[in-house]
Amino acid sequence: KTAYEISRSDWSSDVCSSDLFPSHDTIDSLERVLLNEDVALNDAAAAQVIKDYLGFQERWPDDPKCPDYLFKAADVMRGMYRVADACTALDLLVRRYPQSPQAPEALFFAGFMLHNDISEHQKAHEFLQRVVDEYPLHPRAVEARQMIQVMGMDEQDLLRYLEENGSKDSIPS
Repeated sequence: KTAYEISRSDWSSDVCSSDLFPSHDTIDSLERVLLNEDVALNDAAAAQVIKDYLGFQERWPDDPKCPDYLFKAADVMRGMYRVADACTALDLLVRRYPQSPQAPEALFFAGFMLHNDISEHQKAHEFLQRVVDEYPLHPRAVEARQMIQVMGMDEQDLLRYLEENGSKDSIPS
């Protein structure tokens, strides 16, 4: 198994299982707590907002905020070093809401995290290739192609690539 598969947990326990399902208001309140710069990141608040994001999209899957909530859940998970869980949430976003504006962003972000955060290059390649294949006209498809091109390069090949194709500004980090 890869590190991605090993570290990927069953985050279904994160889904709100109580009878009190989250509302936009409860989620907004938790987001304000998380975004308050005067307060240190509170793991309990982060875990609760993840639970509410996931619970909301389970309870009201047709709500237009669901793709955004899944994306935000992934972002908070990444901040908690739960990259595999974040990628699972982003993959769910794409499967459930393939026409949403967040879908190509979700695939790209998952590929980016897998490559940069946990060095899962093969899995990153799969997500990035999906951006290219499923959303070829989206601006992220260009960036995904560039990342795929340079992912397996050693330092010498990367320097040669940069010399031939311009500066390092053309390569996403």
